[in-house]
Amino acid sequence: MSQKEDEANDQPVPETSRFEGGLDLDPSAHDNPTQSLEIALNTDDWDRALGAYRLLATGGVTIDLPLALAGKLGGVLEGAEMPLDAARVYREGAEKDLANPEAAALLFRAACLLLGPAYKPEPGADLLLFVTANFPRHHLATSAEQLFEMVQASDGQGVADFLAEQGIEHPDFPRSATVNDSEVPRPNRILGWAASERYPKLARIFQVVFWLNLVGFVIAWHQHDSLKNIDQIHPALRKAPRQRLAKKTKPLTLTHDGKDLLIKPKFDYVISGLVVSKDDYRTLGLSRGNLFMMDICLIWGSNALRRVHQKSASFEHHGNVCYSSWQGRDRVRNSELSNNHVLLTSDDLKDAFEDLERGDQIRIKGRLIDVLARPKNSAARPVELKTSTTRTDKGMGACEIIHVTELQLLARGNAIFDIWYRASFLLLVLQCLVLLTRFFLLPVGRKTQQAMAE
Repeated sequence: MSQKEDEANDQPVPETSRFEGGLDLDPSAHDNPTQSLEIALNTDDWDRALGAYRLLATGGVTIDLPLALAGKLGGVLEGAEMPLDAARVYREGAEKDLANPEAAALLFRAACLLLGPAYKPEPGADLLLFVTANFPRHHLATSAEQLFEMVQASDGQGVADFLAEQGIEHPDFPRSATVNDSEVPRPNRILGWAASERYPKLARIFQVVFWLNLVGFVIAWHQHDSLKNIDQIHPALRKAPRQRLAKKTKPLTLTHDGKDLLIKPKFDYVISGLVVSKDDYRTLGLSRGNLFMMDICLIWGSNALRRVHQKSASFEHHGNVCYSSWQGRDRVRNSELSNNHVLLTSDDLKDAFEDLERGDQIRIKGRLIDVLARPKNSAARPVELKTSTTRTDKGMGACEIIHVTELQLLARGNAIFDIWYRASFLLLVLQCLVLLTRFFLLPVGRKTQQAMAE
């Protein structure tokens, strides 16, 4: 035997590779997984190697690696708790170069995995016989023979202790106390699970649920605040708004939204109406520089009873004005429509107003007020805003400014669609988070899957 052969025979059994962190998202892993696998193994990039292997395995592509790279890949797969895949890679790599003494080490390692965590004792025993028969002068031949005798004698504990000395756990028996925990590879359970047979089935189910929920979300989004569905009109909407001279007309001074306000009460006010448009100045919790929390556009009386909202009439906010339009006989009476600037000084009402949607029927109680607003710590001239006190005016200045003290929900519009919309939105957010997690940990794209399928 030559000196080189002696050195080769002294090569240790391949160690499982340790790796942490996410996968490399190099686009080449999708374009050419085989090349990416070889590059990753040559550069000891275990995460990227495992990702490329999974792409190939999912697509059913045969992995053809030389013996040295097969040894590295087998170690990576062991670290990901994929013993059967590791054993197959070891065996196929060794079979390509049986003249190489290192082939014995890979075959012996494959046999140990088959006897232990892979639960394939018969193929494992056959590999042990192959090692002893074809590599009789290799130092592992004796170990293979001893392990084969334990298998033949059904010495399960003996096999488990022997495997533990090789750094391999036998699931059915406790590990030997002599095994050092620091020598056992840390598995990446997420990646190992993703390479299992269940993953493609669960991925397909997830895709179906995702697209169904997305379609449902779009439908609910169009319908949750639709005015076309509002058939029942609450009796309170038959009455016109009521206003009486305010009992307390003493101006109120307060600080609100970074401004010093002088509030001048004009009338006590009650209005019941159907919400046909809503302009929220606190979208996503961010102020758009407006003194008021929101504008609420309401209709009542014959507008509601004739159900102009279900016909050709439409309503929308632009700036601080609510505009209506219609066709033919579906005329909207301006005297039964108002745009209301909502001023809140009580936090208890904020959530209730934020929950309002088009189609809700509500009653608002408060006061019609004039407001004198001056920015704090500024010499700028104050801004005076005057409320409308009649329902017959129109255009700029025709909006009511209401200091709201009470909000009552008379009837919820599109209740089912609203619940559907909120639930599907939350589910969609959760699904997007799952997709992002999958993208960073398991970078498998549709293009790659199609290419492998072809």
